[in-house]
Amino acid sequence: MKAGTEITKEDIGAMAAEADVDTVLVTLFAGRDETAVLHPGRKYYGVAPVYGTGYYGRGRIYGVPYQVGETQDFWSEHKSVHLTAKLYEIETEDRLWEASAGIEESDDIGQMRSAFIDSFMDDLAAHGIVKGN
Repeated sequence: MKAGTEITKEDIGAMAAEADVDTVLVTLFAGRDETAVLHPGRKYYGVAPVYGTGYYGRGRIYGVPYQVGETQDFWSEHKSVHLTAKLYEIETEDRLWEASAGIEESDDIGQMRSAFIDSFMDDLAAHGIVKGN
């Protein structure tokens, strides 16, 4: 169905009867987040062996750290979409299962929606609520 399509319980019941199924998974858009995240820079060090004299004039080898590189701080924008999925039994209208999740938003909404629903179906199968593929 297209986003924004109005649907009623009766519509869902009719579609379920036409498809000859006893349960239906309803997935709803729950919101969108945009978050800016600061990734702090890092410094990277190596260790060089150095020979020096110790107490009583004995020689020893010890390590001296030296900087070999660094990365600068940077900001990144994270956009995520939050969806809710509910599994209902058609005959009794009982809610059997419900889960919510957020996923990183992508340009391909169809692929993102399919991946989300596939993930829920895998979770349902893992819990023995539906048969796995």
